[in-house]
Amino acid sequence: MTTLLLMAALAVGAPTAGAAEQRPALMIVGMPHLANPAHDIANEADAKGAFQRCHSIADWVRSYNDTAGTTRPTMPYFALATFGDTARNPGAAWVGAWYARNLRIYANLLHVGGAPGDRTVAVFGAGHGPMLRSNAVESGRFTLVDVLRYLPPAGKPTC
Repeated sequence: MTTLLLMAALAVGAPTAGAAEQRPALMIVGMPHLANPAHDIANEADAKGAFQRCHSIADWVRSYNDTAGTTRPTMPYFALATFGDTARNPGAAWVGAWYARNLRIYANLLHVGGAPGDRTVAVFGAGHGPMLRSNAVESGRFTLVDVLRYLPPAGKPTC
């Protein structure tokens, strides 16, 4: 087996004062369970930007690779899968394409992973992490290594 160190990362811009309040309300038709997804996503991006501004790179990489950070990115896909009518299922089709994309990434990791005993480091966006980890483990083709083992201890916020 090839040893795979898979690290999820996400960079967002720094928030601007009052930016979330200035964003227009948006309701996606057919998704009443997402009251205002644009506002929710913007608020989350602002919070992540603030966290990144006050913490080390190791701390924010840790936040995307700890237990909460590895499950949270997949939750929106379950909501998106319910979007639209049941005849065409556009939400499910989009999420299916996302899963297919992750399978293509996994297949590419197999090709670049090298021979058994080799080590591979892969860095992907946080949304890919949970699915790629699952593919790596369930396939039996990789020994997955926890990136948290290689990060320094958590630091104190700088602001």
